[in-house]
Amino acid sequence: MLERVRTQFGKIDIFVSNALGELFSYYVPPKSLTVEQWNLALCSTAQSFWLTVQQAAETLIPDGGRVVAITYAPGGRTGSWQPYIAQGTAKAALESLVRYLR
Repeated sequence: MLERVRTQFGKIDIFVSNALGELFSYYVPPKSLTVEQWNLALCSTAQSFWLTVQQAAETLIPDGGRVVAITYAPGGRTGSWQPYIAQGTAKAALESLVRYLR
């Protein structure tokens, strides 16, 4: 996708990330969650954002390009929605990752 943007437009003004993986494959209570489901949640949220931002950084306009990550913040902060454990943790990781990339 980024290669196509580079070819067609040259640079990126704003990169917006608003992805959600296979939520229903890891939307399970904490005691039922497998390592594979846990990894899928983290990979489809925080890891995918990090890897894409690494690639997009080459194409962002210097001193003006922006990265925006959209997330459902209460899922990562409240911890009260038990079957959301993997996704909530992944969202919290995404929010932390954004702070590190400033």
